[in-house]
Amino acid sequence: KRVTATLDFWDDQNDVYAIRLRRGQPVYLSVRGPAETDTNLILWKRTATRVDDIRQRGRIAAQAAHPGPRENLSYRARRTGWHFVQVKLGSRGSGRYKLVIVKA
Repeated sequence: KRVTATLDFWDDQNDVYAIRLRRGQPVYLSVRGPAETDTNLILWKRTATRVDDIRQRGRIAAQAAHPGPRENLSYRARRTGWHFVQVKLGSRGSGRYKLVIVKA
């Protein structure tokens, strides 16, 4: 699945997508964020209820938060259920990004 959308540090820093994974199913995620921004990619466990609450940090399944606009990660689901993919701007800026989700 490919998604093209926009982020804006001052107005819309986060986009979240729900994906259903089966136990043991691998998923591969990549994002190419707006140029000259720090774009982060976070996969939340099925038990997450909020992505903007520091108390939920223990519910992160995997994350890629290196400097720059490009991030990649892979994960194998431990349990069946809905997981949440978060694309987040970690620096000032705005623009279009491309997210690719590959479930094997």
